[in-house]
Amino acid sequence: MEVWSWCIVDKNASPEVKDRQRLGNLRGQCGPGSTLEADDGENWNMCTASTKGIVARQYTFNYQLGLGHERSDGIIPGSIIDGVSEQNQRGFYEYWSEMINAESWADLR
Repeated sequence: MEVWSWCIVDKNASPEVKDRQRLGNLRGQCGPGSTLEADDGENWNMCTASTKGIVARQYTFNYQLGLGHERSDGIIPGSIIDGVSEQNQRGFYEYWSEMINAESWADLR
């Protein structure tokens, strides 16, 4: 399996922030108990297909993992959580909602 992974960091961020982002990305993406393993190809391939089944369509998605444990560390902007969470998914959909509801690009943070 070949995996290409990018870590996007503000180019004006301090070296400390860039390093924390890089290490966090590596730790969360590769290795035991992370997002990707060598035998995950089939699992990921079927994730989208499984959401179209009769039972799956009867329920809403739950993105509560880690909810209420967000914090700011004063170095990395935004909310973070130590450990496993769905904070990134909640943040993605929160910003997506802001984007589709904004009158103009200037209204976005």
